[in-house]
Amino acid sequence: MNALVSATAIVAIAGSSFGLGESVDRSGATILSADMPGVTITKREMLDPIPTGVPQTIYDSLDAGAGYLSFSPTSGSIGIEDYGTTLSPSGPPNGTPTDAFDGVLITEYQFVGGVQQSGGILFFDFYFNDFSFANSFGVQLDTPGNFLYTINFPAPVGVPTEGFHGIFANDNPNFGPITTGQWFLSDVGANPTVGHNDLSIDNGFNDYGAAAPDIRDIGHNFALIIPTPGAAAMLGLAGLGALRRRR
Repeated sequence: MNALVSATAIVAIAGSSFGLGESVDRSGATILSADMPGVTITKREMLDPIPTGVPQTIYDSLDAGAGYLSFSPTSGSIGIEDYGTTLSPSGPPNGTPTDAFDGVLITEYQFVGGVQQSGGILFFDFYFNDFSFANSFGVQLDTPGNFLYTINFPAPVGVPTEGFHGIFANDNPNFGPITTGQWFLSDVGANPTVGHNDLSIDNGFNDYGAAAPDIRDIGHNFALIIPTPGAAAMLGLAGLGALRRRR
């Protein structure tokens, strides 16, 4: 059981058990780094003001509320969160596992967190509503520590318009350094400012129940951005080769 700690500053929640990402085959995932053509990775201090007013944002849960929360650093899965973008076919709350498996191309991704090793690698995994795997990309981060990261891709990346998103700290030496990482959460009551998630899902994986009722009201911090309004319309799965649906 993970005890929720609520505070106005960054705090840690000890321990975590997110098993969904353990079975994903990441051998075909592209690992991005800042020295690759077309890739930019920028970071800001976590408590710096978050830029607003970006019209291309289709999901945004970066708001910290009263303060950020986190699990202790670990390798492997460091969190999973359900999400629904503004292009979600079902609207809030998230659809059932039988809803349309639509995808969208994003050109920018943001999250709050980081790695504890220089050159550490995080994998960013996306799943459909039935937890079947959709897509993944990796990012190598040069600086140890936690920041608000912005990652711009050299080519658009396909993700579901709604589903689940997880981050996995590399535990395979074949991919690069063994990495411990953290992915921060908003304090209680900080709902997504763009898009929606379903608080009844308990962050997509764990059911903490009555022992920690407030865990249902927090969510991991990330944002999805498309190129320009209307330039990346919703794409059906058949037309989005980057998404690999695994039933």
